[in-house]
Amino acid sequence: SSGINAEYGDHIALFAMMKKSFSVIKRLLSSQAQQQQRTIVSTAIPSQSIPNVPPRFSQIKEEDDKQTLAKSIKQDQEPKTQTPPQTIIHTNTQHSNTIHPTNATINAQNTLITNKKNNNSVIDEDFPPCHTRPTDFNIVPSNSFYRRPLPETLVAFSSPQGRTLFQEALKEGCMEGYFPLAEQFVSQSEPAFCGLATLAMSLNALYIDPNRLWKGPWRWFSEDMFDCCTPIDAVKKRGVTFSEFACLAKCNGASIQAFRADESTLDEFRAAVIEASTNQNVICVVSYSRISLGQTGNGHYSPIGGYHPKTDLVLVMDVARFKYAPHWVTVETLWKAMLENDEDTHRPRGYFLLRQNAKNQGTIFCILKSPNLWTKVAHHFLNVIPDKLGEKESSLTSVEQVLEDIFSYFPVEASKVLQTYPQELSGRLHPDHMNALNSFFQEISRTRMYEIVSKLVESSDASNPFRNQPYGAHVATVLLLACPAQLYSTLPNKLREEMSKIRELDSLPSEIRNEIMQIREQMFQVRKSPCKCSALDSGLLINQKNGSCSTK
Repeated sequence: SSGINAEYGDHIALFAMMKKSFSVIKRLLSSQAQQQQRTIVSTAIPSQSIPNVPPRFSQIKEEDDKQTLAKSIKQDQEPKTQTPPQTIIHTNTQHSNTIHPTNATINAQNTLITNKKNNNSVIDEDFPPCHTRPTDFNIVPSNSFYRRPLPETLVAFSSPQGRTLFQEALKEGCMEGYFPLAEQFVSQSEPAFCGLATLAMSLNALYIDPNRLWKGPWRWFSEDMFDCCTPIDAVKKRGVTFSEFACLAKCNGASIQAFRADESTLDEFRAAVIEASTNQNVICVVSYSRISLGQTGNGHYSPIGGYHPKTDLVLVMDVARFKYAPHWVTVETLWKAMLENDEDTHRPRGYFLLRQNAKNQGTIFCILKSPNLWTKVAHHFLNVIPDKLGEKESSLTSVEQVLEDIFSYFPVEASKVLQTYPQELSGRLHPDHMNALNSFFQEISRTRMYEIVSKLVESSDASNPFRNQPYGAHVATVLLLACPAQLYSTLPNKLREEMSKIRELDSLPSEIRNEIMQIREQMFQVRKSPCKCSALDSGLLINQKNGSCSTK
Protein backbone atom coordinates (compact mmCIF):
# COMPACT_ATOMS: atom_id res chain seq x y z
CA SER A 1 0.00 0.00 0.00
CA SER A 2 2.82 2.41 0.85
CA GLY A 3 4.51 1.60 -2.48
CA ILE A 4 1.37 2.31 -4.38
CA ASN A 5 0.88 5.61 -2.57
CA ALA A 6 4.49 6.59 -3.29
CA GLU A 7 4.05 5.76 -6.98
CA TYR A 8 0.78 7.65 -7.03
CA GLY A 9 2.49 10.65 -5.44
CA ASP A 10 5.21 10.54 -8.09
CA HIS A 11 2.54 10.58 -10.78
CA ILE A 12 0.89 13.59 -9.21
CA ALA A 13 4.20 15.44 -9.03
CA LEU A 14 4.96 14.54 -12.66
CA PHE A 15 1.52 15.69 -13.72
CA ALA A 16 2.03 18.99 -11.88
CA MET A 17 5.38 19.52 -13.62
CA MET A 18 3.84 18.78 -17.03
CA LYS A 19 0.99 21.17 -16.37
CA LYS A 20 3.46 23.89 -15.45
CA SER A 21 5.51 23.19 -18.60
CA PHE A 22 2.44 23.38 -20.81
CA SER A 23 1.55 26.70 -19.18
CA VAL A 24 5.01 28.09 -19.92
CA ILE A 25 4.92 26.83 -23.54
CA LYS A 26 1.46 28.30 -23.99
CA ARG A 27 2.64 31.71 -22.88
CA LEU A 28 5.75 31.53 -25.06
CA LEU A 29 3.64 30.70 -28.12
CA SER A 30 1.17 33.46 -27.28
CA SER A 31 3.97 36.00 -26.92
CA GLN A 32 5.55 34.95 -30.23
CA ALA A 33 2.20 35.14 -32.02
CA GLN A 34 1.59 38.63 -30.71
CA GLN A 35 5.09 39.72 -31.71
CA GLN A 36 4.57 38.39 -35.26
CA GLN A 37 1.21 40.09 -35.57
CA ARG A 38 2.71 43.36 -34.33
CA THR A 39 5.54 43.03 -36.85
CA ILE A 40 3.06 42.51 -39.73
CA VAL A 41 1.05 45.58 -38.74
CA SER A 42 4.15 47.72 -38.31
CA THR A 43 5.44 46.55 -41.71
CA ALA A 44 2.15 47.25 -43.50
CA ILE A 45 1.69 50.59 -41.78
CA PRO A 46 5.00 52.23 -40.79
CA SER A 47 4.47 54.24 -37.65
CA GLN A 48 6.36 57.23 -38.95
CA SER A 49 3.92 57.52 -41.93
CA ILE A 50 0.83 57.62 -39.70
CA PRO A 51 0.02 60.89 -37.97
CA ASN A 52 -0.61 61.08 -34.21
CA VAL A 53 0.70 57.56 -33.39
CA PRO A 54 1.04 57.29 -29.57
CA PRO A 55 4.70 56.84 -28.53
CA ARG A 56 3.91 53.63 -26.65
CA PHE A 57 3.15 51.93 -29.97
CA SER A 58 6.13 53.23 -31.90
CA GLN A 59 8.64 52.33 -29.18
CA ILE A 60 7.67 48.73 -28.37
CA LYS A 61 10.75 46.56 -28.01
CA GLU A 62 11.29 42.87 -27.83
CA GLU A 63 12.62 43.18 -24.24
CA ASP A 64 9.17 44.37 -23.12
CA ASP A 65 7.68 41.07 -24.23
CA LYS A 66 10.37 39.08 -22.40
CA GLN A 67 9.83 41.04 -19.19
CA THR A 68 6.09 40.61 -19.45
CA LEU A 69 6.47 36.86 -20.03
CA ALA A 70 8.85 36.47 -17.07
CA LYS A 71 6.44 38.36 -14.85
CA SER A 72 3.60 36.15 -15.97
CA ILE A 73 5.55 32.93 -15.21
CA LYS A 74 6.46 34.25 -11.77
CA GLN A 75 2.80 34.98 -11.07
CA ASP A 76 1.88 31.41 -12.04
CA GLN A 77 4.49 30.02 -9.64
CA GLU A 78 3.07 31.97 -6.68
CA PRO A 79 0.35 30.37 -4.53
CA LYS A 80 -3.09 30.74 -6.01
CA THR A 81 -5.28 33.03 -3.97
CA GLN A 82 -8.62 34.57 -4.55
CA THR A 83 -7.65 37.87 -6.13
CA PRO A 84 -10.32 40.30 -7.24
CA PRO A 85 -10.38 41.02 -10.97
CA GLN A 86 -8.14 43.82 -12.20
CA THR A 87 -9.26 46.56 -14.54
CA ILE A 88 -6.82 47.80 -17.18
CA ILE A 89 -7.74 51.25 -18.45
CA HIS A 90 -6.86 52.10 -22.09
CA THR A 91 -5.16 55.45 -22.47
CA ASN A 92 -7.23 57.93 -24.54
CA THR A 93 -10.21 55.55 -24.71
CA GLN A 94 -13.57 55.44 -23.04
CA HIS A 95 -13.78 51.71 -22.45
CA SER A 96 -11.98 49.17 -20.21
CA ASN A 97 -11.34 45.45 -20.26
CA THR A 98 -11.65 43.35 -17.10
CA ILE A 99 -9.22 40.41 -17.03
CA HIS A 100 -7.69 38.01 -14.49
CA PRO A 101 -3.99 38.02 -13.68
CA THR A 102 -3.50 34.63 -15.31
CA ASN A 103 -4.49 36.18 -18.64
CA ALA A 104 -2.18 39.17 -18.34
CA THR A 105 0.26 37.90 -20.94
CA ILE A 106 -2.43 37.65 -23.56
CA ASN A 107 -3.47 41.27 -22.95
CA ALA A 108 0.01 42.69 -22.34
CA GLN A 109 -0.11 44.75 -25.48
CA ASN A 110 -3.36 46.67 -25.97
CA THR A 111 -2.61 47.42 -29.63
CA LEU A 112 -4.41 44.30 -30.86
CA ILE A 113 -7.07 42.48 -28.82
CA THR A 114 -9.27 39.61 -29.82
CA ASN A 115 -13.00 39.84 -29.61
CA LYS A 116 -13.77 36.19 -28.86
CA LYS A 117 -17.50 36.78 -28.86
CA ASN A 118 -17.59 37.88 -32.51
CA ASN A 119 -14.37 36.10 -33.48
CA ASN A 120 -13.11 39.31 -35.14
CA SER A 121 -9.80 41.16 -34.84
CA VAL A 122 -10.29 44.54 -33.23
CA ILE A 123 -7.80 47.39 -33.40
CA ASP A 124 -7.45 49.52 -30.30
CA GLU A 125 -9.02 52.96 -30.68
CA ASP A 126 -5.68 54.62 -29.98
CA PHE A 127 -4.24 53.09 -33.15
CA PRO A 128 -5.18 54.89 -36.40
CA PRO A 129 -7.08 52.84 -39.05
CA CYS A 130 -5.19 51.32 -41.96
CA HIS A 131 -7.27 53.16 -44.59
CA THR A 132 -7.62 56.90 -44.13
CA ARG A 133 -9.45 59.36 -46.39
CA PRO A 134 -7.12 61.57 -48.44
CA THR A 135 -8.72 64.62 -46.82
CA ASP A 136 -7.28 63.50 -43.49
CA PHE A 137 -3.81 64.14 -44.89
CA ASN A 138 -4.37 66.86 -47.50
CA ILE A 139 -5.99 70.25 -47.18
CA VAL A 140 -8.72 70.75 -49.82
CA PRO A 141 -7.82 73.74 -52.07
CA SER A 142 -9.94 76.74 -51.17
CA ASN A 143 -10.40 77.78 -54.81
CA SER A 144 -11.91 74.48 -55.96
CA PHE A 145 -15.44 73.18 -56.38
CA TYR A 146 -17.20 69.86 -56.04
CA ARG A 147 -20.26 69.90 -58.31
CA ARG A 148 -23.08 72.43 -58.37
CA PRO A 149 -26.68 72.08 -57.17
CA LEU A 150 -29.25 72.19 -59.94
CA PRO A 151 -31.57 75.24 -59.96
CA GLU A 152 -35.09 74.53 -58.68
CA THR A 153 -36.52 75.03 -62.19
CA LEU A 154 -34.64 71.93 -63.42
CA VAL A 155 -35.37 68.31 -62.54
CA ALA A 156 -32.43 66.02 -61.83
CA PHE A 157 -32.49 62.87 -63.95
CA SER A 158 -31.81 60.57 -60.96
CA SER A 159 -34.39 62.18 -58.66
CA PRO A 160 -37.72 60.39 -57.99
CA GLN A 161 -39.49 62.87 -60.26
CA GLY A 162 -36.77 62.53 -62.90
CA ARG A 163 -37.09 58.73 -62.90
CA THR A 164 -40.86 58.99 -63.19
CA LEU A 165 -40.50 61.30 -66.19
CA PHE A 166 -38.09 58.81 -67.76
CA GLN A 167 -40.51 55.89 -67.30
CA GLU A 168 -43.44 57.83 -68.73
CA ALA A 169 -41.43 59.13 -71.71
CA LEU A 170 -40.17 55.59 -72.34
CA LYS A 171 -43.75 54.31 -72.55
CA GLU A 172 -44.54 57.08 -75.03
CA GLY A 173 -41.64 55.97 -77.24
CA CYS A 174 -39.77 59.26 -76.74
CA MET A 175 -36.57 57.87 -75.21
CA GLU A 176 -35.21 56.02 -78.25
CA GLY A 177 -32.32 58.45 -78.62
CA TYR A 178 -31.31 57.97 -75.00
CA PHE A 179 -29.92 54.45 -75.24
CA PRO A 180 -27.22 54.86 -77.93
CA LEU A 181 -26.12 58.07 -76.20
CA ALA A 182 -26.08 56.42 -72.77
CA GLU A 183 -23.78 53.72 -74.14
CA GLN A 184 -21.28 56.43 -75.08
CA PHE A 185 -21.92 58.94 -72.28
CA VAL A 186 -18.68 60.73 -71.39
CA SER A 187 -17.59 63.58 -69.15
CA GLN A 188 -15.63 66.30 -70.87
CA SER A 189 -11.95 66.02 -69.95
CA GLU A 190 -11.28 69.77 -70.03
CA PRO A 191 -13.43 72.72 -68.89
CA ALA A 192 -13.71 74.00 -72.49
CA PHE A 193 -14.17 70.58 -74.15
CA CYS A 194 -17.98 70.43 -73.94
CA GLY A 195 -18.26 70.69 -77.73
CA LEU A 196 -15.62 68.06 -78.43
CA ALA A 197 -17.01 65.66 -75.80
CA THR A 198 -20.53 66.07 -77.19
CA LEU A 199 -19.28 65.46 -80.73
CA ALA A 200 -17.27 62.36 -79.78
CA MET A 201 -20.24 60.99 -77.86
CA SER A 202 -22.62 61.66 -80.79
CA LEU A 203 -20.39 60.22 -83.52
CA ASN A 204 -19.75 57.04 -81.53
CA ALA A 205 -23.47 56.73 -80.81
CA LEU A 206 -24.17 56.97 -84.55
CA TYR A 207 -21.66 54.16 -85.24
CA ILE A 208 -19.50 56.37 -87.46
CA ASP A 209 -16.10 54.88 -88.19
CA PRO A 210 -13.34 57.51 -87.81
CA ASN A 211 -11.13 55.51 -90.19
CA ARG A 212 -8.06 56.26 -88.09
CA LEU A 213 -6.53 54.77 -85.00
CA TRP A 214 -7.43 55.83 -81.49
CA LYS A 215 -5.25 53.58 -79.30
CA GLY A 216 -3.69 50.24 -80.07
CA PRO A 217 -5.55 48.66 -83.00
CA TRP A 218 -8.86 50.39 -82.18
CA ARG A 219 -10.62 53.05 -84.23
CA TRP A 220 -12.69 55.29 -81.97
CA PHE A 221 -13.60 58.95 -81.51
CA SER A 222 -12.18 60.81 -78.54
CA GLU A 223 -11.89 64.51 -77.78
CA ASP A 224 -8.21 64.78 -78.68
CA MET A 225 -8.83 63.44 -82.20
CA PHE A 226 -10.70 66.56 -83.39
CA ASP A 227 -7.58 68.41 -84.45
CA CYS A 228 -8.33 68.68 -88.16
CA CYS A 229 -9.48 72.30 -88.02
CA THR A 230 -8.12 73.92 -84.88
CA PRO A 231 -5.26 72.85 -82.58
CA ILE A 232 -6.44 71.19 -79.40
CA ASP A 233 -4.46 73.69 -77.31
CA ALA A 234 -6.51 76.50 -78.81
CA VAL A 235 -9.77 74.69 -78.05
CA LYS A 236 -8.68 74.29 -74.41
CA LYS A 237 -8.60 78.05 -74.09
CA ARG A 238 -11.82 79.09 -75.84
CA GLY A 239 -13.82 76.02 -76.85
CA VAL A 240 -15.48 75.78 -80.29
CA THR A 241 -17.99 78.08 -81.95
CA PHE A 242 -21.29 77.10 -83.52
CA SER A 243 -19.81 77.05 -87.02
CA GLU A 244 -16.70 75.17 -85.92
CA PHE A 245 -18.82 72.43 -84.36
CA ALA A 246 -20.70 71.97 -87.64
CA CYS A 247 -17.46 71.87 -89.61
CA LEU A 248 -15.85 69.34 -87.25
CA ALA A 249 -18.89 67.07 -87.49
CA LYS A 250 -18.81 67.23 -91.27
CA CYS A 251 -15.08 66.64 -91.44
CA ASN A 252 -15.44 63.47 -89.41
CA GLY A 253 -18.12 61.77 -91.47
CA ALA A 254 -21.46 63.01 -90.12
CA SER A 255 -24.33 64.47 -92.06
CA ILE A 256 -25.32 67.57 -90.11
CA GLN A 257 -28.02 70.21 -90.24
CA ALA A 258 -27.27 73.41 -88.35
CA PHE A 259 -30.05 75.75 -87.17
CA ARG A 260 -29.39 79.10 -85.59
CA ALA A 261 -32.06 79.90 -83.02
CA ASP A 262 -32.96 83.19 -84.70
CA GLU A 263 -33.40 81.37 -88.02
CA SER A 264 -35.75 78.77 -86.61
CA THR A 265 -38.86 78.74 -84.42
CA LEU A 266 -39.83 77.16 -81.12
CA ASP A 267 -42.14 74.71 -82.88
CA GLU A 268 -39.41 73.69 -85.33
CA PHE A 269 -37.03 73.09 -82.45
CA ARG A 270 -39.61 70.98 -80.64
CA ALA A 271 -40.14 68.95 -83.83
CA ALA A 272 -36.37 68.37 -84.06
CA VAL A 273 -36.27 67.22 -80.43
CA ILE A 274 -39.12 64.78 -81.03
CA GLU A 275 -37.46 63.44 -84.18
CA ALA A 276 -34.22 62.73 -82.31
CA SER A 277 -36.05 61.31 -79.27
CA THR A 278 -38.05 58.82 -81.33
CA ASN A 279 -35.22 57.73 -83.64
CA GLN A 280 -31.92 56.09 -82.76
CA ASN A 281 -30.36 57.23 -86.06
CA VAL A 282 -30.70 60.96 -85.36
CA ILE A 283 -29.04 62.94 -82.57
CA CYS A 284 -29.98 66.45 -81.53
CA VAL A 285 -27.23 68.61 -80.04
CA VAL A 286 -27.95 71.97 -78.43
CA SER A 287 -25.63 74.96 -78.06
CA TYR A 288 -27.01 77.24 -75.35
CA SER A 289 -26.23 79.68 -72.57
CA ARG A 290 -26.22 78.26 -69.04
CA ILE A 291 -27.16 81.65 -67.62
CA SER A 292 -30.71 81.37 -69.00
CA LEU A 293 -31.09 78.05 -67.15
CA GLY A 294 -29.99 79.59 -63.85
CA GLN A 295 -26.65 77.76 -63.96
CA THR A 296 -23.13 79.09 -63.56
CA GLY A 297 -20.93 79.59 -66.60
CA ASN A 298 -22.17 80.52 -70.06
CA GLY A 299 -21.80 78.79 -73.45
CA HIS A 300 -22.25 75.02 -73.42
CA TYR A 301 -22.92 72.01 -75.69
CA SER A 302 -24.80 68.83 -74.80
CA PRO A 303 -26.88 66.20 -76.61
CA ILE A 304 -30.60 65.66 -76.09
CA GLY A 305 -31.52 62.30 -74.58
CA GLY A 306 -35.32 62.29 -74.64
CA TYR A 307 -38.61 64.16 -74.52
CA HIS A 308 -41.61 64.03 -72.18
CA PRO A 309 -44.71 64.95 -74.25
CA LYS A 310 -47.14 65.65 -71.39
CA THR A 311 -44.94 68.23 -69.65
CA ASP A 312 -42.96 69.42 -72.72
CA LEU A 313 -39.72 68.61 -70.90
CA VAL A 314 -36.51 67.65 -72.66
CA LEU A 315 -33.64 65.62 -71.17
CA VAL A 316 -30.27 67.40 -71.42
CA MET A 317 -27.44 64.88 -71.06
CA ASP A 318 -24.93 67.36 -69.69
CA VAL A 319 -21.38 66.27 -70.56
CA ALA A 320 -19.99 68.39 -67.68
CA ARG A 321 -21.04 65.75 -65.16
CA PHE A 322 -18.47 67.00 -62.68
CA LYS A 323 -20.59 70.17 -62.49
CA TYR A 324 -24.23 69.34 -63.23
CA ALA A 325 -26.04 66.03 -63.48
CA PRO A 326 -28.27 65.27 -66.50
CA HIS A 327 -31.55 67.11 -66.06
CA TRP A 328 -35.00 67.81 -67.46
CA VAL A 329 -35.84 71.33 -68.68
CA THR A 330 -38.79 72.74 -70.60
CA VAL A 331 -38.39 73.09 -74.35
CA GLU A 332 -39.24 76.78 -74.18
CA THR A 333 -36.61 77.50 -71.52
CA LEU A 334 -33.95 75.72 -73.54
CA TRP A 335 -35.06 77.55 -76.66
CA LYS A 336 -34.59 80.93 -74.95
CA ALA A 337 -31.14 79.81 -73.79
CA MET A 338 -30.16 79.26 -77.43
CA LEU A 339 -31.25 82.76 -78.41
CA GLU A 340 -28.52 84.30 -76.24
CA ASN A 341 -25.61 85.66 -78.28
CA ASP A 342 -22.21 83.98 -78.25
CA GLU A 343 -19.62 86.35 -76.79
CA ASP A 344 -17.08 85.39 -79.47
CA THR A 345 -19.23 85.52 -82.60
CA HIS A 346 -21.95 87.91 -81.35
CA ARG A 347 -24.46 85.58 -82.96
CA PRO A 348 -27.21 83.48 -81.36
CA ARG A 349 -26.51 79.85 -80.63
CA GLY A 350 -28.72 77.03 -81.88
CA TYR A 351 -29.10 73.29 -82.41
CA PHE A 352 -27.91 70.55 -84.75
CA LEU A 353 -29.32 67.32 -86.14
CA LEU A 354 -26.61 64.72 -86.78
CA ARG A 355 -26.95 61.56 -88.84
CA GLN A 356 -24.59 58.99 -90.23
CA ASN A 357 -23.30 59.89 -93.68
CA ALA A 358 -22.77 56.54 -95.38
CA LYS A 359 -21.38 58.03 -98.60
CA ASN A 360 -18.74 60.31 -97.15
CA GLN A 361 -16.82 58.92 -94.21
CA GLY A 362 -14.43 61.66 -93.14
CA THR A 363 -12.50 64.22 -95.10
CA ILE A 364 -8.92 65.30 -95.63
CA PHE A 365 -9.38 69.04 -96.15
CA CYS A 366 -11.09 71.52 -93.87
CA ILE A 367 -12.30 75.05 -94.43
CA LEU A 368 -10.48 77.44 -92.15
CA LYS A 369 -13.35 78.91 -90.21
CA SER A 370 -12.38 82.53 -89.76
CA PRO A 371 -15.46 84.45 -90.99
CA ASN A 372 -13.50 87.47 -92.19
CA LEU A 373 -11.02 85.30 -94.11
CA TRP A 374 -13.60 83.20 -95.91
CA THR A 375 -15.79 86.24 -96.55
CA LYS A 376 -12.95 88.05 -98.28
CA VAL A 377 -12.00 85.04 -100.40
CA ALA A 378 -15.64 84.30 -101.24
CA HIS A 379 -16.14 87.91 -102.24
CA HIS A 380 -13.28 87.55 -104.77
CA PHE A 381 -14.71 84.26 -106.09
CA LEU A 382 -18.23 85.60 -106.48
CA ASN A 383 -17.70 89.22 -107.44
CA VAL A 384 -14.17 90.47 -108.10
CA ILE A 385 -12.83 87.66 -110.30
CA PRO A 386 -16.04 87.13 -112.34
CA ASP A 387 -16.17 90.87 -113.05
CA LYS A 388 -12.52 90.87 -114.13
CA LEU A 389 -13.10 87.87 -116.41
CA GLY A 390 -16.18 89.55 -117.86
CA GLU A 391 -14.16 92.59 -118.81
CA LYS A 392 -11.74 90.37 -120.76
CA GLU A 393 -14.41 88.12 -122.25
CA SER A 394 -13.48 88.84 -125.85
CA SER A 395 -9.77 88.18 -125.32
CA LEU A 396 -10.14 84.85 -123.51
CA THR A 397 -9.67 81.90 -125.87
CA SER A 398 -8.59 78.90 -123.78
CA VAL A 399 -9.05 77.28 -120.39
CA GLU A 400 -5.35 77.74 -119.68
CA GLN A 401 -5.69 81.49 -120.20
CA VAL A 402 -8.74 81.65 -117.96
CA LEU A 403 -6.97 79.85 -115.09
CA GLU A 404 -3.91 82.05 -115.52
CA ASP A 405 -6.05 85.18 -115.10
CA ILE A 406 -7.82 83.66 -112.10
CA PHE A 407 -4.44 83.03 -110.46
CA SER A 408 -3.43 86.62 -111.00
CA TYR A 409 -6.55 87.82 -109.17
CA PHE A 410 -6.30 85.42 -106.26
CA PRO A 411 -6.05 87.17 -102.86
CA VAL A 412 -3.23 86.17 -100.53
CA GLU A 413 -5.75 84.53 -98.19
CA ALA A 414 -6.78 82.03 -100.89
CA SER A 415 -3.96 79.66 -99.96
CA LYS A 416 -5.21 79.52 -96.36
CA VAL A 417 -8.84 78.65 -97.07
CA LEU A 418 -8.17 74.91 -97.32
CA GLN A 419 -6.10 73.11 -94.74
CA THR A 420 -5.02 69.50 -94.55
CA TYR A 421 -4.04 70.07 -90.91
CA PRO A 422 -3.29 73.07 -88.68
CA GLN A 423 0.23 74.42 -89.04
CA GLU A 424 0.84 73.73 -85.34
CA LEU A 425 0.45 70.00 -85.99
CA SER A 426 3.15 69.85 -88.65
CA GLY A 427 5.42 66.88 -87.99
CA ARG A 428 3.09 65.37 -85.39
CA LEU A 429 0.47 63.72 -87.57
CA HIS A 430 -0.24 60.02 -87.36
CA PRO A 431 1.34 58.00 -90.22
CA ASP A 432 -2.11 56.86 -91.35
CA HIS A 433 -3.14 60.47 -91.85
CA MET A 434 -0.06 61.21 -93.94
CA ASN A 435 -0.56 58.06 -96.00
CA ALA A 436 -4.14 59.07 -96.79
CA LEU A 437 -2.98 62.56 -97.69
CA ASN A 438 -0.25 61.30 -100.04
CA SER A 439 -2.66 58.88 -101.69
CA PHE A 440 -5.17 61.68 -102.27
CA PHE A 441 -2.53 63.98 -103.76
CA GLN A 442 -1.45 61.22 -106.15
CA GLU A 443 -5.01 61.01 -107.44
CA ILE A 444 -5.17 64.80 -107.77
CA SER A 445 -1.99 64.86 -109.85
CA ARG A 446 -3.69 62.69 -112.50
CA THR A 447 -6.48 65.20 -113.18
CA ARG A 448 -6.66 67.65 -116.11
CA MET A 449 -7.05 70.58 -113.70
CA TYR A 450 -3.80 69.73 -111.90
CA GLU A 451 -1.94 69.45 -115.20
CA ILE A 452 -2.76 73.08 -115.95
CA VAL A 453 -2.46 74.46 -112.41
CA SER A 454 0.91 72.87 -111.65
CA LYS A 455 2.48 74.64 -114.66
CA LEU A 456 0.99 77.95 -113.57
CA VAL A 457 2.31 77.55 -110.00
CA GLU A 458 5.81 76.63 -111.22
CA SER A 459 6.00 79.59 -113.56
CA SER A 460 4.51 82.13 -111.14
CA ASP A 461 6.52 84.61 -109.12
CA ALA A 462 6.84 84.81 -105.33
CA SER A 463 3.64 86.87 -105.06
CA ASN A 464 1.56 83.82 -105.91
CA PRO A 465 0.10 82.57 -102.58
CA PHE A 466 0.51 78.91 -103.59
CA ARG A 467 4.10 79.23 -104.76
CA ASN A 468 5.85 78.49 -101.45
CA GLN A 469 3.11 76.41 -99.86
CA PRO A 470 3.67 72.64 -99.40
CA TYR A 471 1.62 70.82 -102.02
CA GLY A 472 0.65 74.28 -103.30
CA ALA A 473 -0.40 73.09 -106.76
CA HIS A 474 -2.47 70.26 -105.28
CA VAL A 475 -4.27 72.56 -102.85
CA ALA A 476 -4.94 75.12 -105.59
CA THR A 477 -6.39 72.37 -107.78
CA VAL A 478 -8.74 71.21 -105.01
CA LEU A 479 -9.85 74.80 -104.38
CA LEU A 480 -10.65 75.43 -108.06
CA LEU A 481 -12.55 72.15 -108.29
CA ALA A 482 -14.61 72.93 -105.17
CA CYS A 483 -15.15 76.68 -105.63
CA PRO A 484 -18.63 77.94 -106.61
CA ALA A 485 -19.65 77.79 -110.26
CA GLN A 486 -20.33 81.55 -110.18
CA LEU A 487 -16.57 82.01 -110.54
CA TYR A 488 -16.91 81.11 -114.22
CA SER A 489 -20.33 82.67 -114.82
CA THR A 490 -19.07 85.57 -117.02
CA LEU A 491 -17.03 83.39 -119.41
CA PRO A 492 -18.12 82.84 -122.99
CA ASN A 493 -20.39 79.83 -123.38
CA LYS A 494 -17.74 77.68 -125.04
CA LEU A 495 -15.16 78.28 -122.31
CA ARG A 496 -17.76 77.84 -119.61
CA GLU A 497 -18.67 74.41 -121.04
CA GLU A 498 -15.02 73.37 -121.19
CA MET A 499 -14.49 74.47 -117.60
CA SER A 500 -17.58 72.54 -116.53
CA LYS A 501 -16.18 69.37 -118.10
CA ILE A 502 -12.91 69.77 -116.19
CA ARG A 503 -14.81 70.31 -112.94
CA GLU A 504 -17.44 67.62 -113.57
CA LEU A 505 -17.54 65.39 -110.49
CA ASP A 506 -18.57 62.26 -112.37
CA SER A 507 -15.35 62.37 -114.38
CA LEU A 508 -13.22 62.44 -111.23
CA PRO A 509 -12.01 59.41 -109.24
CA SER A 510 -14.37 58.50 -106.40
CA GLU A 511 -11.85 59.52 -103.74
CA ILE A 512 -11.55 63.04 -105.15
CA ARG A 513 -15.27 63.28 -105.91
CA ASN A 514 -16.20 62.56 -102.28
CA GLU A 515 -13.65 65.05 -101.00
CA ILE A 516 -14.87 67.83 -103.28
CA MET A 517 -18.46 67.21 -102.21
CA GLN A 518 -17.40 67.43 -98.61
CA ILE A 519 -15.59 70.73 -99.15
CA ARG A 520 -18.57 72.24 -100.95
CA GLU A 521 -20.84 71.27 -98.08
CA GLN A 522 -18.39 72.68 -95.57
CA MET A 523 -18.62 76.04 -97.33
CA PHE A 524 -22.31 76.05 -96.52
CA GLN A 525 -21.92 74.75 -92.98
CA VAL A 526 -19.59 77.55 -91.94
CA ARG A 527 -22.35 79.97 -92.89
CA LYS A 528 -20.44 81.68 -95.64
CA SER A 529 -22.32 80.49 -98.68
CA PRO A 530 -20.74 80.43 -102.15
CA CYS A 531 -23.90 81.84 -103.69
CA LYS A 532 -24.38 84.91 -105.88
CA CYS A 533 -25.16 87.61 -103.35
CA SER A 534 -24.14 91.25 -103.15
CA ALA A 535 -24.38 91.26 -99.38
CA LEU A 536 -21.36 89.10 -98.68
CA ASP A 537 -20.21 90.17 -95.26
CA SER A 538 -19.71 88.70 -91.82
CA GLY A 539 -23.48 88.57 -91.32
CA LEU A 540 -24.32 86.36 -94.31
CA LEU A 541 -26.60 83.47 -93.43
CA ILE A 542 -27.97 80.55 -95.37
CA ASN A 543 -31.57 79.48 -95.12
CA GLN A 544 -31.43 75.72 -94.60
CA LYS A 545 -34.67 75.17 -96.48
CA ASN A 546 -34.04 76.89 -99.80
CA GLY A 547 -30.35 77.85 -99.72
CA SER A 548 -31.08 81.55 -100.22
CA CYS A 549 -29.06 84.31 -98.58
CA SER A 550 -30.15 86.59 -95.83
CA THR A 551 -28.30 89.25 -93.90
CA LYS A 552 -28.65 89.67 -90.13
